[in-house]
Order: sequence, then structure tokens, then C-alpha cells
Amino acid sequence: MDICKTILDTLRSNSKLLEFYNETARRIFTFCKKFKCQREYRRVSETLHSHFKQIINHDKYPEQMSKIPHPIRLEEEDQLTLVLKMRKDQLELSLHMKEWTDALKISNNIYQLMSKVSRKRTEHQIKEIYLEFFGHLSKIFWESGLYLFHTYAL
Repeated sequence: MDICKTILDTLRSNSKLLEFYNETARRIFTFCKKFKCQREYRRVSETLHSHFKQIINHDKYPEQMSKIPHPIRLEEEDQLTLVLKMRKDQLELSLHMKEWTDALKISNNIYQLMSKVSRKRTEHQIKEIYLEFFGHLSKIFWESGLYLFHTYAL
């Protein structure tokens, strides 16, 4: 898993390699799911959370982006979509592995990304994003015993 973490660290802030980054993370997720590797999943998840924080910080402080040749810009629709899809895949795996705390962190990340989704998308696409997000969020609340929030999310 250290090799996977190194690969993700290398690819983390290059927008040209964002699809490769996502595919690498998905393969790690598949491995963790297949062999039920809770510990490895947690390590990779923390790495992905760290990378997400860096992307958000670069978005807030654009002067730091000048050091990166091809930074990830969340105002660009295609890059935002790729980051959002990655987080949705990570959320689904965390729910499958019953990592509820991690699922809540990922939900917060997705919520941040959803606030950046442009209104250029069709109303149908936006509704599907929200429908899937709140469906996953309701599962988290159910498992947490927060039945009122579960109902509200539904």
C-alpha cells in the first residue's frame, strides 16, 4: 500500500493526470473491498482527504498555484466533475466497509464540491447528484442512530 500512496502523492495536483489519479484510487478501493482491508482503506482514505484539502487550499489561495505546472482548478467543470465522481466512489466504499466517520468526512467534501457545481448543468443532472448524495447521507444517519436526520435526508 505504500507504493499506492506514493503514486497518489505524485499525481495529486496535476490536472492532466487527474483521470489516472482517480483510476488508481478506484483500483485501490476495489482491492480493499475484495479483500476487506479496513486498515489499508483508512490509510488511503486519509491520504485522499489530505489531497482534497490541498485542492481546496489551492482554490482559496491561487498564488500557490503558480508553483504547480497544471493545477486542479475546481472552477473548471470537467475537473470538478472528476473530483466529485472520485468522492462519490469513495463514499460508496466507506458505506460498504461501514466506516461511518470517514463517510461523514467524505459527505462534507461532496457538499463543498456540490456548492461549486455550476448552473450550466441541466436541472436533471443536478437533481441526480443531490438524490444520490442525500441517499448516502441517510444511510450514515441511520447507522448513527440519528433517525430524525435520516428522515430529513430522505
